[in-house]
Amino acid sequence: MKRLLINLVVCAAIVVTGVAVTVGVVMARRVPYAPETRVERSVAVSIRILEGGDISDLFTLTGNLEPWKEVLLSAETSGLIEWQGVEAGDLVAAGEELLRIDRTSTELRLDRARAQYNLSLYELERIIKLHMLGINSPQEMERARADRDVTQANMRALEVDLSNCTVRASFDGVVERVYQERDEYVSVGTPLLNLIQVHKLKMVVGVADKDIPHIAVGDVVQVRVDAYKDKVYTGRVHRLAVRAEESTHTFETEIEVDNFDNELKAGMIGSAVLVRNTYPGAISVPIFSVMAEGAERYVFVEHDGHALKRPVSISFYQGNVAVIGDGLAAGDRLIVAGHRNLRDGSAVTDRE
Repeated sequence: MKRLLINLVVCAAIVVTGVAVTVGVVMARRVPYAPETRVERSVAVSIRILEGGDISDLFTLTGNLEPWKEVLLSAETSGLIEWQGVEAGDLVAAGEELLRIDRTSTELRLDRARAQYNLSLYELERIIKLHMLGINSPQEMERARADRDVTQANMRALEVDLSNCTVRASFDGVVERVYQERDEYVSVGTPLLNLIQVHKLKMVVGVADKDIPHIAVGDVVQVRVDAYKDKVYTGRVHRLAVRAEESTHTFETEIEVDNFDNELKAGMIGSAVLVRNTYPGAISVPIFSVMAEGAERYVFVEHDGHALKRPVSISFYQGNVAVIGDGLAAGDRLIVAGHRNLRDGSAVTDRE
């Protein structure tokens, strides 16, 4: 009897448990499914408000600084150098006497030629008087005139020789080098000294044909030299070649650079920055803010706390800046940091 009661209790417990499980399953099916609510995370970014401004499309050419003028003075007569008035490095003025070549002997020959000329004049006057009296023949008068002309020509030639004995500076400049010195004998054509002008210099560069339409004589140019990297000098386009060089297919261009303080030296290597075009009111952005997908270029701008993808076109690059042709305007809030992992519509927060 006791055993029977125990079995009845166990069966009742099993039935109750089964009913509870069944009811739980039914109730679970009746409760509607509530999906988990996901909160979008806001990305911290840096924002720059864009402004328009005038931007120049620049290009840089390299070249050497050269003397504005340079001349090699050579002997125009033969003889000993009897006087030397300059050394290498001396400043000279236009017309200043630099050297004298055997002036003494030339002066003696000129004195003799003048005396012969004066004698021929006297003889011609005497024969003319005799001719007027009918004493001499016309041939004698012609001979006297010929003698006068010959002596006069000889005198003038020696006057030129005497002038050539003195070597003078042809312009204000600096004596770069002296090739012959006092008491040395020189012949006609012997190099004597080199004279250069450096109060202004010229930089010679080669301009590609595609850039020639954008350059004109008188254009202002920024010039830098390797020796003074932090300084900018002002230059001007002085000359444009009318024909391209065959070897480089570029047009030789001379840029005038003022050098009144003599800080720049001929032979220095430098660069000239020229303007190809100017874009008024242009928008420029950092290169790193522009992203690419194939041929497409785009940026992200912030609007009402969200990142918006904005396709853009690039007019040109200059250093670390991209100049925008289309797609952005002044006042746009460009995202310049934190944009690499953004999607169109992502929530963003300005970290500044």
